[in-house]
Amino acid sequence: NPYYAAETDSIEYVQKLMIQHNIGRVPVFGDTGTITGIISRTDMIDWMQQDTAYAVQKKKNIATYIKQYLQPAIAFLLEEIGTIAEKENLHAYITGGMIRDLIMERPSEDMDIIIEGDAPSFAAAYAEEKMGTVHIHESFGTATVTLPDQIKVDFSSARTEYYERPASLPTVRHSNIREDLYRRDFTINAMAASICPDTFGDLLDFFKGWEDIKEKTLRVLHNLSYVEDPTRILRGLRFEYRLSFRMDERAERFAKEAGSSIKTLSNSRTINEMKLLFKETDPYFSLERLYELDVLDDFLPYAYWGFRAKEMLEHWAVPLYRESWFHYLLCLYMEKPDLLAKARFLAVSKEQKRFLESFIYLSGLPRSFYMQRPGTIHDALSSCRSEDLEAVGAYFKYALSDYAVSEALLAYQTKRQQLPLLRGTDLIEAGMTPSRDFRYYLFEVEKAALNGEMSTKQEALQFVTGRLQT
Repeated sequence: NPYYAAETDSIEYVQKLMIQHNIGRVPVFGDTGTITGIISRTDMIDWMQQDTAYAVQKKKNIATYIKQYLQPAIAFLLEEIGTIAEKENLHAYITGGMIRDLIMERPSEDMDIIIEGDAPSFAAAYAEEKMGTVHIHESFGTATVTLPDQIKVDFSSARTEYYERPASLPTVRHSNIREDLYRRDFTINAMAASICPDTFGDLLDFFKGWEDIKEKTLRVLHNLSYVEDPTRILRGLRFEYRLSFRMDERAERFAKEAGSSIKTLSNSRTINEMKLLFKETDPYFSLERLYELDVLDDFLPYAYWGFRAKEMLEHWAVPLYRESWFHYLLCLYMEKPDLLAKARFLAVSKEQKRFLESFIYLSGLPRSFYMQRPGTIHDALSSCRSEDLEAVGAYFKYALSDYAVSEALLAYQTKRQQLPLLRGTDLIEAGMTPSRDFRYYLFEVEKAALNGEMSTKQEALQFVTGRLQT
């Protein structure tokens, strides 16, 4: 079952065949059904570089941006690194976030240096010369240099990435600056500027990132971008929120078509990306956008973005919790009674698991249970923590619009905070012999106090002695 293409197919389709099926050559058939050619990976790379002429023709120089918007110390370091690289017959570039920020006329300290060559060796020599320290990642061809004044510079070899299968970690090999930029997520991050003396500030913009920045548009570089790495969708949302940009129609369409690749992400990777997303964006915005892109339940199975989720997110899942991301996501599992049980995969810590199991139990109790006297429901709720009761109270109030149950729970919590009226030491001081019955007596006192049958220690002692006499 060989894979092949027709002369009328797009080059993107051939690229998709190569990536998804890990093949190096694709035969091409004409209208008559005969082979008219063959496309190899080398041909594909040559095609990927065809925009080089456009980049040279439309070349811009951002040297004035560098001098105007970067701190003088950082601008000096860039010039120094470029000079050293040129002396060693290497090409050095700044890339990524710094380029984007400079074009947006914003300061930046995000020093990502691309070296066409051996970046780790260059970084090690640079760190030694500057009396700094270097941390090298050989497998990725990257290194981080920390200078004596604590300024950090990230170096990486120009590289290309090949994905053996969708959503997998990439295989990395050395390449040139054009291919390095082509592996980026969006065009606004796929630009570089030379820092070598003769070409300082010359911008390489093969994919029209400058225009996209001016139009506040997020555009992917190719149609398999999200298939290769579905977390780019979440990165896109972070850029949308932080920069007030918007994915173009094509990027949104590709996101909607990436469901099968998203589902292959590991649970831990999805959760880590969600933590990052909520750290940098408003959770309401992000969840709404995931729903609009029709990928919410691809990232989070069974998640439902409806009225109850929105109400809980607005009124309950405020960042008062130590791990607010967990409570944000729980809101997506409150639309139906059976959904909470499907959210167990979100609980990764012991405390999260304890909280979720308590929430499932409490939300599953019938409404009539909560409408009983406080002393009666104390039998089932005495071991529940206050945050558990607050959560289920919010669930009844905002998700179910049942204010009576919410108020009953609030009244119970308020009265419970006044406990205990009586302790074991009080019974001993009253002349009673310690026994296992103490726990029973004290619990009965709590129930009676919750029901308003007593309010002082003396009344509680009289209650216990009365029970003993009967």
